[in-house]
Amino acid sequence: MELKDAVAKRVLELCKEYNIKPSRLGKEAGLSNGTMEDIVHARYRTTQLINIYEICDYLKISLKDFFSPDYFVRENVND
Repeated sequence: MELKDAVAKRVLELCKEYNIKPSRLGKEAGLSNGTMEDIVHARYRTTQLINIYEICDYLKISLKDFFSPDYFVRENVND
């Protein structure tokens, strides 16, 4: 799995877990609609860490929690 797809997958999992739509999560976390759309649709190879941090901050989780799923293990991520 590419890293951008893993990030998108994790954000969508968190949205489901917290029962929040991605658009609302983005708005509440201080991200633009376009940025959130880019993240959940894995449009770009990279996502700024500050955007992931803002999502984590809003959800009250750590970056460690965000990146905890096995699909973020180096062996499972394609460049």
